[in-house]
Amino acid sequence: MSNFLYLDDYSKSSFSETFWARTAAGMLGGTIGGLSLFLILMSYGSKYGCFKILDTIFNGAGYESCGAFGSIAGILAGAVIGVFLLGKVRLINNSWSIGILAGASFLLPFLYAFFTMGAWQADSDLLIVIPVIFFFMAGSLAASVILLAIIKGFTFIIRKYNSDQL
Repeated sequence: MSNFLYLDDYSKSSFSETFWARTAAGMLGGTIGGLSLFLILMSYGSKYGCFKILDTIFNGAGYESCGAFGSIAGILAGAVIGVFLLGKVRLINNSWSIGILAGASFLLPFLYAFFTMGAWQADSDLLIVIPVIFFFMAGSLAASVILLAIIKGFTFIIRKYNSDQL
């Protein structure tokens, strides 16, 4: 009897088998984290102003600089969490896990916007949300691929170093 979910031992499977599943997990984490921190810090910046250093870096004031920082920090932190935590638990069928995680990356933020913006109203701005979600998905996809490339590089260096020691 096989379990639906199991902890993945990456020493037994090749990196390429789990690359796309871990990338999709990083995309889910980055999208959710990026949108969450973007909204939280943008709200904070509009009420209390943002930090001077962030205003200088992002050339904005208040909610503009806090929102930009929140989106970047959220995408990076969410991608790291997604790759390392969600990547450890893998569905047995990788193609299903990729589809589920990539679909959830779009569907969860879209449902949040649907219910908070009142899509049933005539003046709803729901069509503006779709490109924003795709922007966050693209940013978190890039962060996940770069993170996995760094992991692969370190893994290669460590294996090369260990093989030279033998």
